[in-house]
Amino acid sequence: MAPSTFSMFQPVPLPKKKVEEPLSTDAVRAIAELRANWHLLHDLNRAVAVRDTIQLGVPCRRLAREMGFSEGLLRHLLKALKASPADQELARQNMISTNELVRRAEGRPLVRPPKRRSGIVLPPDLPLLAVPAFPSPAGAREVSPAGKRLIQAWLNR
Repeated sequence: MAPSTFSMFQPVPLPKKKVEEPLSTDAVRAIAELRANWHLLHDLNRAVAVRDTIQLGVPCRRLAREMGFSEGLLRHLLKALKASPADQELARQNMISTNELVRRAEGRPLVRPPKRRSGIVLPPDLPLLAVPAFPSPAGAREVSPAGKRLIQAWLNR
């Protein structure tokens, strides 16, 4: 009897996870305060708090995990701090969004998709409501004048 294909494969040991270093007391306090006030803060104030917490030695990925947000969100907020003070003031007055603030900080223009063109293009000399003249099918008969009156009376009801 042939050996089973499963017996040829040996289990591969998974790499062991590094044990995370405990956070300092100041970092734990800053994270707890940021988590408690997150919904009360403006995006720029959130960005300042995130920057200050990272400067306490907390990696951005770990801060995101502790806060329950994505790392991309925290990086997006940090990019907003690179904008000019005038643009930051506009954002604080809710004149521009945080996305627009980041766009301006990175120097990227707002790219809009081109206007959609209609799929049907008619030449200018072709009338829109022209009825094509089709030849009557073989064996078709003309409607008698009495039949036309009957149809007209029915339509005028």
